Amino acid sequence: EEFGDACGSHLWNAGLVLASYVATLDETKLPDISDGGLFVEVGRGVGAASLARAARGLSGDVTDQGRVLALLERNIDERNGAGDLVRAVAWDVVRDEVPAWNVLGSWNVLVAADVLYSAEAAASLPGVVAALPDLREIWLAHTHRGAGDRLDATIGALSATLP
Repeated sequence: EEFGDACGSHLWNAGLVLASYVATLDETKLPDISDGGLFVEVGRGVGAASLARAARGLSGDVTDQGRVLALLERNIDERNGAGDLVRAVAWDVVRDEVPAWNVLGSWNVLVAADVLYSAEAAASLPGVVAALPDLREIWLAHTHRGAGDRLDATIGALSATLP
């Protein structure tokens, strides 16, 4: 797989796996969001998992970078009802202003797929997690891409931020 301009503009393997997981997860295993808990999804690309989540009636926020954000917003807008449950915001706003940006309520679940291909994204993820005081779960799907893979280092950093 080559990243380049394709990054965020098509459905990557881990995104497909995560969308399938969300779509088929047994109702009893879904997080309890009756207390107003929400999902926050980082690096959402085309938004497959976000749309699967919205189809199940689960609300939350999704993020990605610049040019990809427009595609993500269009995909959300084109799916009936998804726009009522999914809000798209630029990644740099989330990364730099997590406490100020979270105005809808408490984020309880962080969702990410294929976001560890870049050193910047991998390095910023633990900071985002640390800024989410009500976080209960992380759903992370990953495709191993060889020597530059950052999964182990990221898992270690994430583990250090969670109780």
